[in-house]
Amino acid sequence: MCCYIRVDKKSGVPYLGLVEGAQIHHPLLVQGERARMKVILLDPAADLPIEALDDILGQMFAYHKLKGLSGKNKRAKGNSFSD
Repeated sequence: MCCYIRVDKKSGVPYLGLVEGAQIHHPLLVQGERARMKVILLDPAADLPIEALDDILGQMFAYHKLKGLSGKNKRAKGNSFSD
């Protein structure tokens, strides 16, 4: 899993969470006290920040592609959607 969408229990604000967000850099990403993850808060009353999401997800996909090519975190055959 590389990202997920949830609603904050306390504030009710939806957000996109990035599992390896510490490796992604964008001014809208918030790390808080999380070690590996960052989130982008999504205003339910506004349009989605498409350009920001495109940049953030592009960085995330590039990170995961490089991580996969470096030999780290390889999946066993039969454990991915592409098998």
